[in-house]
Amino acid sequence: MAATEQAVRHQTWAGTVRRWRGRAFVLLVILLAAALRLANLTAQSMWADEGNSVRVTERSLGLVLDAARGDIHPPGYYVLLWSWVRLVGQGEAAVRMLSVAIGVVLVGLVYFAGKRWFDARAAWLAAFCAAVSPFQVAYSQEVRMYILVAALAMAVAYAGGCWIAEQGRRRLPWGVVYVLAAAAGLWTHYSFPVVLAALNLAWLVWWLRSGQVAGRWRTLAEWMGLHLAVVLLYVPCLL
Repeated sequence: MAATEQAVRHQTWAGTVRRWRGRAFVLLVILLAAALRLANLTAQSMWADEGNSVRVTERSLGLVLDAARGDIHPPGYYVLLWSWVRLVGQGEAAVRMLSVAIGVVLVGLVYFAGKRWFDARAAWLAAFCAAVSPFQVAYSQEVRMYILVAALAMAVAYAGGCWIAEQGRRRLPWGVVYVLAAAAGLWTHYSFPVVLAALNLAWLVWWLRSGQVAGRWRTLAEWMGLHLAVVLLYVPCLL
């Protein structure tokens, strides 16, 4: 009996060590991501498009929305940057910090998605690759919307995958996240429908191969309902 209790305590201790070790590694990856994105943040002056982004924030919110109608990008990022500038200021480092924060959040999303769909080791590796990716670091230092598009795409993919994995009412929160992230993506960049098309293709393959006869059409109706909500949230951007 004593040997059994000792073995149980050892397993419990080993499990606790593994959990804390995993959390420490994730924290280190997040800190690495932040450090790389903050390093030399203002080493290069703003280029033309970054300057245009900042100049947009000098207008009233109504003019920001009006100007977007003649711009090649939707107004979502500009509205977010407009709000950010009023909180932290219009300095070069301050405006770039928005992209830094989004880039770090993206690394976290990659970790959570990897852990949900694969395992902790795959999640750590994926998050580390995202943290040190030269492309992600570069776009996390630009006053442009591209890192936001990547983060929203990751959020949509994660929420969509979780929606598929859950059943019943447990799907509702993930459906809400999916709708909001997808609508935000459409408000941010006109290429985002490509992301949604790819996810819907993956969803269709899952739906056809799921083998769930009972509730199959209900699942299809719910999925289509999510996208109807996305379209309704996007309509104001077209007006």
